[in-house]
Formats: sequence, C-alpha cells, structure tokens
Amino acid sequence: MVKAVRQDRENVSSLLRRFSMNVKESGILSEVRQKRYYREQPTKRQEKLSALWRNKIGKLKHKMVKMGEIQKGQKIDPERIRKEFQSEK
Repeated sequence: MVKAVRQDRENVSSLLRRFSMNVKESGILSEVRQKRYYREQPTKRQEKLSALWRNKIGKLKHKMVKMGEIQKGQKIDPERIRKEFQSEK
C-alpha cells in the first residue's frame, strides 16, 4: 500500500505530487491497467458449445440465402434466430 504523510508546512499540491510519484515507482497503476481487460480462457465445454452454435447459425444462414430471404453476406435478424431455435425445442 502506498502512503504519503503530510509533512510540516507542506501544501496539498506537493503532497499529491509526492504521492503520485510513489504510485508510479511502485508499479501498482501499470499492473492494474494491464489486468483491466483480462478475460479468462473459455473451458473446453464452452468452446464446443460455441462451435456448435456457430455451426447452427451458419446452416440457418445458408438455408435463408438459398430460400432468398437474405442476401449473401447479410446479417440474420436476431429475432429470427430466436424463433428458429425455439421451435427446435
């Protein structure tokens, strides 16, 4: 933990500057910034489920292109995806 105790007749700006320097020297701030956007690696099960989902979406998209409902390269409406997969259950 970084601390900066106010000395006799020290103004707040110099105290703040000293504190900032202590934080920089300790390396705490840079370490926190590196970990800020860390994402855990998915488990094997999550990877498999994700791959299955992508496969299902790909098949649905291929089917919709073939039927002329969407153009090639066009995104599928999320509501349509929900309806399609709710009917499977």
